[in-house]
Amino acid sequence: MEQVPKKGMSKGCMVALIIGIVLLVIVVALGITCYLKRDAVIKWGTQSALTMVKAEIAKTPVPGVNAEKFGIIVDSFLTRIEAEPLDYQKYQQFVPVIQKIGADKQVDAAEVSQLVDAVVTYFPDLEPLRSGIVEETPTVVEPDSASAPATDSVPVTQ
Repeated sequence: MEQVPKKGMSKGCMVALIIGIVLLVIVVALGITCYLKRDAVIKWGTQSALTMVKAEIAKTPVPGVNAEKFGIIVDSFLTRIEAEPLDYQKYQQFVPVIQKIGADKQVDAAEVSQLVDAVVTYFPDLEPLRSGIVEETPTVVEPDSASAPATDSVPVTQ
């Protein structure tokens, strides 16, 4: 008996091809959905990140940061960002600050100050809420040797 060569693909190959096509369709559909809903996705991400920072500061107080006032400005920002369309140019300046806070998993007063600056840059009318969030500590500036008074010593020459 002569064996007739098979025509077409094997069943295993066919199943793998179908699964690959289905996964490709799902990825394309998710990409299109995320593109069409990008504002909602960005707002959701912002809300999640800021809520996390606010909860972290409430749970573990940061020296020099008033958690209550920080919560007020964050809530005001989130309310405003949900109500208004996104300004992508302003938001681009906001993203690195959130990423920096999320990257090191630890919130300090300098990061809170940067975050409050970013919030006020995005919505300048939130400026009055800024006062008292981060306590300003006076910085000691060492005198510059160029501006120090002249001494009576003569430079040593060799």
